[in-house]
Amino acid sequence: MLDIKAHIKGKGLSCPFCGSSSIQGGFIEIETGKAFQRMGCTECEAQWQDIYELIDMIPDINPYPVQEVTNERIPNKAPGLAGLLGQCDRD
Repeated sequence: MLDIKAHIKGKGLSCPFCGSSSIQGGFIEIETGKAFQRMGCTECEAQWQDIYELIDMIPDINPYPVQEVTNERIPNKAPGLAGLLGQCDRD
């Protein structure tokens, strides 16, 4: 029996259909102020989507600044295999 209120009150830790704690979650998709996660029960095989809302924030007191992640390739300055083998021949 579907019990959405009990599922929310229980913090989403069990299946809202059968009550089993054998649940699995997929990737979390984020939109403005909300996040969505596909869920599934391994007992009754029910599927549903949990919805999360932004309710608060905590200022970050980390003294280390966040570094921007880019997709730029870093040049490889290490010698290739041929260079390493050449060094072995010289020794």
